[in-house]
Amino acid sequence: MAEQLPIRTRGFPVPYEGGPPPVPPPPFAGEPAGDGDGAGMDWRRYLAAVLRFKWLVLAVTVLGTAAGVLAVRFLPATYQAQATIWVPAAAVQGRGSGPIEQPQVFSPVGWIELIKTSFVVLDDVVRDLRLYLSPTAGPDSLALSTLGLKQRFIPGRYELDVATSGATFALRNAQGVAVHQGRVGDSVGPDLGLTWVPPHGSLRPGQKIGFAVLPPRDAALKLQGELSVQLNERGANFLALRLQGTNPGLVAATTNKVAQGFVDTAKALTNAKSREMVSTLRAQLDEADSRLRAADVALEQFRVQTITLPSERATPVTPGLAETRSPVMDNFTKMKFELDGLQKDREAISRALVQAQGGELSPDALLYIQAVQQSADLSKALGDLTARQADLRALRLRYTDEHPDVVRMVAQIRAL
Repeated sequence: MAEQLPIRTRGFPVPYEGGPPPVPPPPFAGEPAGDGDGAGMDWRRYLAAVLRFKWLVLAVTVLGTAAGVLAVRFLPATYQAQATIWVPAAAVQGRGSGPIEQPQVFSPVGWIELIKTSFVVLDDVVRDLRLYLSPTAGPDSLALSTLGLKQRFIPGRYELDVATSGATFALRNAQGVAVHQGRVGDSVGPDLGLTWVPPHGSLRPGQKIGFAVLPPRDAALKLQGELSVQLNERGANFLALRLQGTNPGLVAATTNKVAQGFVDTAKALTNAKSREMVSTLRAQLDEADSRLRAADVALEQFRVQTITLPSERATPVTPGLAETRSPVMDNFTKMKFELDGLQKDREAISRALVQAQGGELSPDALLYIQAVQQSADLSKALGDLTARQADLRALRLRYTDEHPDVVRMVAQIRAL
């Protein structure tokens, strides 16, 4: 079988029976003649290909270089500003230094929600830095530096067109309709809710200034999407803020304003909760003092009432032996104490019920009832209720009753 196979000729395809061998193709332009079994890479072959398509290679190189130059020249650079804020970590249960600890306004995740979702900080930042204003045409000149908004305004795109004489102006909307006309130096767009008097000399003849006015909440939502807020991966004590943009001055000012607004808001909330906690502790102290005075008076009355009751003559006790008493007198004294305690508990419960009929039930009125003190679960529930009420008072200083945090806290208080 081996002798019958066709012989493969070097550099030629296998011949077939019945015809002459095919003519080999001419060598590639620039390819050296030879057998091509060299061990290394033949750079002359690639050089010949480059020389053959030199104009195409040159055109691609020029176009790529031009595109890179244009991208660097016309595409805006992106800047990033960062800020780090220290926040108190959540207290660990069982590690406090005393019965009264520093109150925690929010959990670590709650600090992020204070910046991102509550809009308490972002709304102030938008209004202070006027992020609701966006120039769309013409230079961001000195003329826009005094533009503000009233409580009610009409958002949209506008263009201020100064006449060629420089004496009058026309404010046009997005459709090109003049919505306000006046003389240079007058207030611009007062009927549209704008408080804008361009500075003297900021409007030039024939100048056109285009700008867009957004609702402050929309601008806050835009800032919310651009702002990155993260907790430190190694712990919950540091809050990292990051903001990117094409205007380095505005990015830095916005980041600093967000950080400062967060610090001021957190300080206000912490102080409010501390004041509420002090008020609650003062009320509990007054209640304990009044009960102590009432107990002293009851003790004196008990002594007066029992001074005439029959008693056994004291028997001398031999040293080293325990004193023996009559079981009848011991039971009488014990029952007397229990009766007094039940009467005080009943009076306290009656006062609490009367207070509840007139308004909200105060947990302080129940904390000193003996039956409540003997119940660990009930005492803990009343303590939680006191803490939740203090949190609710602190939240209502900053938010309305429709805020999700306030609604959630009210539901927790009702459940307790």
